[in-house]
Amino acid sequence: MEGDFQLGPWLIQPRLNTISGAAQAKRVEPKMMQVLVYLAGHAAEVVSKEELIQAVWADTFVTDDVLLRCISELRKALEDDPKEPRYIQTIPRSGYRLVAPVQPAPPAAEAKPGRPRLRSPRRWAWAIGLAVVVLAALALFGYLAGRRPVPQPVAARDKVMLAVLPFDNLSGDPEQEYFSDGLTEEMITQLGRLEPRRLGVIARTSAMQYKRTNKRIDQIGRELGVDYVLEGTVRRERERVRVTAQLIQVRDQSHVWADSYDRELSGILTVQAEVARAIARQIRLTLAGPAAAQLAGSRPVKPAAYVAYLKGNYHRHKLTAEGLEQAVKDFQSAVELDPGYAPAWLGLSDAWRMSGSWWGDLPPKQAFPLAKQAIARALELDASMGEAHGSLGWIRFVYDWDWAGAEAEFKRGIELSPNSIDAHSPYANFLRCMKRFEESRQRIERCLEIDPLSPLELGEASVLYATLGQPEKAEKLILRALEVAPGFPPAIWGLAVLYAQAGKYDQAIQALEKNAALPRPDRVSLRDLAELYLQVGREAEARKILTRLLQRPDVGQMRISGLYLLLGDKENALQWARRGFEERDPQMVWLRSASPAYPLWNDPRFQDLLRRLNFPP
Repeated sequence: MEGDFQLGPWLIQPRLNTISGAAQAKRVEPKMMQVLVYLAGHAAEVVSKEELIQAVWADTFVTDDVLLRCISELRKALEDDPKEPRYIQTIPRSGYRLVAPVQPAPPAAEAKPGRPRLRSPRRWAWAIGLAVVVLAALALFGYLAGRRPVPQPVAARDKVMLAVLPFDNLSGDPEQEYFSDGLTEEMITQLGRLEPRRLGVIARTSAMQYKRTNKRIDQIGRELGVDYVLEGTVRRERERVRVTAQLIQVRDQSHVWADSYDRELSGILTVQAEVARAIARQIRLTLAGPAAAQLAGSRPVKPAAYVAYLKGNYHRHKLTAEGLEQAVKDFQSAVELDPGYAPAWLGLSDAWRMSGSWWGDLPPKQAFPLAKQAIARALELDASMGEAHGSLGWIRFVYDWDWAGAEAEFKRGIELSPNSIDAHSPYANFLRCMKRFEESRQRIERCLEIDPLSPLELGEASVLYATLGQPEKAEKLILRALEVAPGFPPAIWGLAVLYAQAGKYDQAIQALEKNAALPRPDRVSLRDLAELYLQVGREAEARKILTRLLQRPDVGQMRISGLYLLLGDKENALQWARRGFEERDPQMVWLRSASPAYPLWNDPRFQDLLRRLNFPP
């Protein structure tokens, strides 16, 4: 596009870097004008971000956030609404295009920009008549609009659903992935606390399935069942961080809002709060009470502590013994650097308790007391974190065996953080253990609404439906879990159990043998494989696994007890059950499911164990 041109009613004069309307001429930066001129030269075409950057900044290295700012400023100059664009339309994950007509500027306007031309009396009369007609039409529209409901993003249904896609790491350093992943998780947590009754936020595990995806926004929206998607980029350079974010409406893939933030790392929590407030405005949420107070009170964070905290979360989510070891070190570093940072204490507690459970290899009596100390400090600093109450509930459930105390914490966690998977998921397990199956089913279905692509939640749901005698549904869920995360240990355990229940022992054994062959196999896979070997008469191989388990510090007394029971050695089985009680083995809670058919049921020593566990009636 050469020379001046009209974009709808606007006169664009590239030589002057001005955008002129009826009232005034607005100056824009030269690069912004170049972006607009390039789009005008490709009117109605979709121009990719890469093409625009190459055209306008050919000799300079810039990132998407620079282009994003230019587009945002151009929209302001054109008085454009990103929700209903009249001039510049965002095509998510593709680029931009002009949707208004582009025409050469009239010669008179080109000679004297911004000055209105005199009109003849006849033209004035015509203009006045037209104005009367337009005003009458607007009045009629206003009347009709007042008689019908105006579309409201939230009011259309009970709850708006939002997904935060993984923020892109623009640092060029793969070692900084922990930072972009961590910021994604922090935004999910922040947004999940806004107004839970009207805004639902997809949990981290499901959101991370779309890292570096090529899927379109509408496809992601269908798969997750969301109305809006938040995506963005992050670049960290030493003690500064630049974040860009944009909100996209799934229905028409329209660009609703975008902004960028360039701050000291110490102000990163304030950035998160500003993004949350902006999104609340766009989808018309009313922030009050704890949510408003929390956003208003975002505290500065010590940069080194925040970095250590994000690294801890990154390693914790690997769900491996090695990852948990590193996570503990990272969180310990974070709380040493900033003792008043409650989320770091919560992270440390979770890393400790996971190390003493399925995922780690520490004895429970070593890991759980440390987890209890850390969670107590987290709640002392911030008792409003629903996730912390959920974690405390789990400790009281599987380690303290405080059934009433555990349920009270689970309920408090859900009350404070209704959108948090960390509040709902442990309660679903607790309810299943207590044989309150219908309540457990309702809770696990809620978990799948929040985290539909979580292999862990899909696996938990599969176990529940298998317990309820619905093997077809259980198999469908566990296969979905393995589709999402091939090789995920709990999904493989669940699949092996389903195969065994169907008499497909060879397939069940094959599934578990892959895990058992790993350099550091999890103890559940080993124990279940030994049990399957016994069921098909391969006792020698089962005993080899038993020997391996006995050499591990994370032996899992109740799993050893079960193997001895299958070997017909009731005395050893009972001794290991008693050791499980003494060592606070988390698997003890599942003795709640024991019935008179259990081989040890009639032994007075076993009945004494049940009495001391004091299960609810």
